[in-house]
Amino acid sequence: MMDAESARILRKIIIDLICICCAGFPVLFFFLFGDPYKRGFFCDDESLRHPFHPSTVTNVMLYCVGLCLPICLMILIEYIHYRQEDHHVIRKFMNYSINSWIWRSYCVIGVFGFGAACNQFLTDVAKYTIGRLRPHFYEVCNPHLNPETKIDCSLSKYKNEYIEDFICMNSDQRLVRETR
Repeated sequence: MMDAESARILRKIIIDLICICCAGFPVLFFFLFGDPYKRGFFCDDESLRHPFHPSTVTNVMLYCVGLCLPICLMILIEYIHYRQEDHHVIRKFMNYSINSWIWRSYCVIGVFGFGAACNQFLTDVAKYTIGRLRPHFYEVCNPHLNPETKIDCSLSKYKNEYIEDFICMNSDQRLVRETR
């Protein structure tokens, strides 16, 4: 039989996990199965003809600075706050003692994680539904126009033509997907 405090803590943990999963699974779904909206382009659109430059910040560095550093700081601040307190609350969870700084760290990290997942979800929704082409679209995609349309973007008479029927010739599909 579980005591009331353990039941309350377990209930909070389960609700937290459900909330983070509700925000996190759609992000994973977009990453694995999402297809950005295929938007066309104008033949003379100079804003899509910029050179491609690889990321200057690696994914590992991004995750370290964007996720690990804030989490470490939250834990450190909660521990410092705990050390300055006169009264320490010890929570009991299934015969284990949990210091108040650990519990508060869990709470603030949970809110941070939920916020990060919601932020990524909303960003992905916008990215996949709008499908705005990136400035390096031409270089990365290397679009091949459908010969049936008989449009040649190098000719001035097609300068303002909007192209929707094209195929990206770049074999790196991950990179092509990122141009949308």
